[in-house]
Amino acid sequence: MDKKLFYCVILIFCLASFLVNGEDAPNSGKTESSFKDGIAAQVNGEIITKSEVEVVAYQMKRDKKEIIKGLIEGRLFYQAALEEKIEVTEKELDKRMGKLMERYGGRQKFIGDVLKAYKITYEDYREELRRDMLKNKYVIIKSSGANKPDEQYTEMDILVDTFVSPKEIRDYFEAHKSDYTGKTKILVKQIVLKFQDGVSKNDKKAIGEALLPELAKGKPIEELAAKYSDEKEHESGPDKYMTEDDFPEKIRETVLKLEKGKYSPLLETESDFRIILVYDKINTSEGINSPEIQEHIKQIIQNAKIMEGMKKLRAQLVKKAEIWIDSSFEMTVESLSAE
Repeated sequence: MDKKLFYCVILIFCLASFLVNGEDAPNSGKTESSFKDGIAAQVNGEIITKSEVEVVAYQMKRDKKEIIKGLIEGRLFYQAALEEKIEVTEKELDKRMGKLMERYGGRQKFIGDVLKAYKITYEDYREELRRDMLKNKYVIIKSSGANKPDEQYTEMDILVDTFVSPKEIRDYFEAHKSDYTGKTKILVKQIVLKFQDGVSKNDKKAIGEALLPELAKGKPIEELAAKYSDEKEHESGPDKYMTEDDFPEKIRETVLKLEKGKYSPLLETESDFRIILVYDKINTSEGINSPEIQEHIKQIIQNAKIMEGMKKLRAQLVKKAEIWIDSSFEMTVESLSAE
């Protein structure tokens, strides 16, 4: 199983966020008077604040109900990882921190450009990253069957079989033949800057032109898209493969010529400006005989199996947890298991 696929799948559920103080906690036998803003939820006594939900919803451009589900699930996975004594070593954490800081031009630029902007200390960021890595490791272990022999598995040890047989690949291809029409499939991330008139067009163009140097310096397109793009992430990638027909004719030729891992210049359509990063390109002309197509379908099926396994795991963790959700979210604990 490709680890990149694992991390793409669990990123939806294990959202990185930073705890802030709140008040008005539900009765839980625990004093919460130090919290200064409202409580969105409690998971086995651990607080999720409303401001945390607000911040993540704004950054991810997702509905707050979707965010609270992900945050609750993240708390459940983190607590379960601690209970099973899963660990993230200092060496693992140092390696991940090093890669992050390298993307921003080193430790000092990372602290100055990123952490100061979000008013987060280096130590707090490092601890939050450790928590996320721990959640991810827990899910990977549960999805790969690592760490325990078969005879020692209990109800809480979900062994998700991610093996994909040649028959499964062929069956999927036959059921989705229309997706493999001979046209190149492209996996992209876009920053879409929509305009309506001449004034807004000039404003959006100025934003796009200012973002290109940031991308050239190594700033992740995901971060800039979350802040500036007028299209939500799940509408513009990176989990959505497209063909040339999905792009406006005015920019189609330029997009098709982009190599994997390359950015486009600032592209103009009839209604927006775009900056496009090509994550992946698949030539579908050989159909099912193409190793590239087979690997693509294999990852789709593995993705679905992991997602299904995570739903079962979440349902079991919810069943044994003490969870409270503020009524303003119009969500019940039972709905967490049902979805």
